[in-house]
Amino acid sequence: MTGEWGWGERQLILLDSRSQWKVRQVTAERQALVNEPQLQLPLSVDVRPQPP
Repeated sequence: MTGEWGWGERQLILLDSRSQWKVRQVTAERQALVNEPQLQLPLSVDVRPQPP
């Protein structure tokens, strides 16, 4: 499944070691998670049916 997401072994190792992350890395990962839905929002807005 992770291969379908484009995650390699390196990404999995990084995620598995998250208990050892420094504050800067935690902040960067959190920001990436916050930004992801915002990047997808314009796509979901554009697919809504338009009223006649």
